[in-house]
Amino acid sequence: MKLIRLKADGFGVLRGEYRFAADRLNLVMDRNERGKTSLLHAIVAGLYGLDGDGRRHRNGQTPLDRWRPWDGGTYRVELDVESEGETYTIIRDFGRGTTQVWNGRAQDVTPEFLTDRDEYSAGQTLLGLDADEFTKCAFWRQGELADVVPDQEKDRRASTLRARLESAADTRSGDASAIEAIAALDSALARVPCPELGSEISVDHTLKRLELKRDELGIEIHSLEDRHRAVSGSLEQIARLGEQAQALRSRMRAIDARRVALRTEDARRRLDRDAERMGLIERLRGEAASLEPAAGVSPDAESALKAQVAALRDANARREGRGRDRAPLAEEVAAMDARLAAWADVAACSAEDAQQLGGRADMLRHLGQDEARLIAERE
Repeated sequence: MKLIRLKADGFGVLRGEYRFAADRLNLVMDRNERGKTSLLHAIVAGLYGLDGDGRRHRNGQTPLDRWRPWDGGTYRVELDVESEGETYTIIRDFGRGTTQVWNGRAQDVTPEFLTDRDEYSAGQTLLGLDADEFTKCAFWRQGELADVVPDQEKDRRASTLRARLESAADTRSGDASAIEAIAALDSALARVPCPELGSEISVDHTLKRLELKRDELGIEIHSLEDRHRAVSGSLEQIARLGEQAQALRSRMRAIDARRVALRTEDARRRLDRDAERMGLIERLRGEAASLEPAAGVSPDAESALKAQVAALRDANARREGRGRDRAPLAEEVAAMDARLAAWADVAACSAEDAQQLGGRADMLRHLGQDEARLIAERE
């Protein structure tokens, strides 16, 4: 079984998420009272739960009471493990007394981990070990190194690290000396690869360099925080100005769309008016073509024709009154005939025709003026 992730929503002083490398040793280091022991017990509690029966503990404080969050908040852990190619997520809410186990396919498999004691124990089901055996095999605390590291150098060289660890972890035959462990650990700790430093040096030097790098990063973080606080006001102002600019751009787009719509509507009205005027022009041109035979008529033909008709009437009246005295009037009649001959083209026209011709002439003058004005507007 491999530990993948632990999320503590409240377990003693522990809060946060922790991930474990399955292909290497996981070393937990920090100052006192920062939650190292709480982390180990949280893993065991996730696998096996916490005993809350006060009858099993003489001092009256059960493990359930011991690891209750100090701040009185949520009391809950979530543990991800991998076993035989399957991933499990174990969720224990100690405040509510509930346990859930989900596999990697998001299926609830909690009933599969129910033991004979009516308890849900993932560690017992997956490993076949109880909580004490698992703790003995899985973790070595700082004060327990003496169990696997003999004081004498010759004892440490007497056996391999694996043999000493197996002997120390054997809970059924009792604790045994693990002499070879310290030699192997010293060899392993002599040169430790550190990707953060890009080197492979001893643990002591690695820790010192990491502490220096941590201090440098802390100083850099404080500097960045100061810079962030210094520019936070400007950033907020820039954000507000950006929002205002966005609003103005939206308004400008709306105004542009409105202006285009108005221009389109005005152009459509102009086109409709021009089409109406062109229709009127075509009608006037047709009417002008029908009046083309009378194009040579003088504009004052109506008044002249009326005058000649009146003169003709007077002449006829005088001729009738002077029927017996035609000789003196012969020259006048001849003059009148000559003048009438000049108006032979309109001799057949009546007075009404003369009036109509005068009206048509006036209309032609107006049409010519309108046509010239329309052509000037279109240009």
